Amino acid sequence: MTNPTVVVISCFFCVPESHHIYPACPSPHTSFYFFTNFEPLCQAAEQAGWIPRFIDEAPLSNDPLVCALQSKRVKFLTCLKDKPDRINTTSDYILYVDHKLFVQHVHVQQLVRQLVRLHKQEAKESAVLIRFHESPEHKSLWDEVNAARAQERYARHMNKTVATLQECLSCSTKQYKAETQIFNTGLLLYYKPQLHHIQPLLDQVYDACTHGQQPECQIWWALYVQKYRAWCQGIPFNDLQIVWMKPQQYAAMTHFFQQRKKSLKN
Repeated sequence: MTNPTVVVISCFFCVPESHHIYPACPSPHTSFYFFTNFEPLCQAAEQAGWIPRFIDEAPLSNDPLVCALQSKRVKFLTCLKDKPDRINTTSDYILYVDHKLFVQHVHVQQLVRQLVRLHKQEAKESAVLIRFHESPEHKSLWDEVNAARAQERYARHMNKTVATLQECLSCSTKQYKAETQIFNTGLLLYYKPQLHHIQPLLDQVYDACTHGQQPECQIWWALYVQKYRAWCQGIPFNDLQIVWMKPQQYAAMTHFFQQRKKSLKN
């Protein structure tokens, strides 16, 4: 495939602290779509080079748990099931990135090349490319659970989450294991020709998040992906040098260094 087409999607739900959004880097083969339920953010997204998509089925909320759950509609492609024309439907890849990741054109190219290379190495196509967890010490579901307790939106319903996990792990027919690879779901490269193989996985993770009111999707992904590992390619977290920071913080830092550079010249 000489010129694969990629759709990059990101999102932010609820009223933001600021209207800063990382600039998109569209090209003839790459388009950028930003999903939100806050109309002024649509304007900011368009000014930053994104194609805005207003999600009217997600009511505005200031509850961090509700906002985090709403974002899963984009991350796991639920918002495209009934309305696939929200994005370019002819693309070869869909790349989901969290809004705090400053993904540039070089990153998009690198990700596609990595997945193509892995396909050739294994003589088999995968459905998704995802990064391994950034902390090597995270080697089980319980490591991820314990780390998640530090954030209120994750801790709020953690007892229910733990009960669900224990039920799944104790069921001999399901054959899930607590000791398993943990992934970072902040970046997901979906390969559309094979996407149907993991659609049940995406639905399971989304349903687990919403039904259990638990937006810490890395727990659910690590559990349910165990039956779909043949279609999932993992890469080391640091393979991609991507800025992870709130866009407004990055903008302020960039402005500071620009001003500093000017003052040193003078």
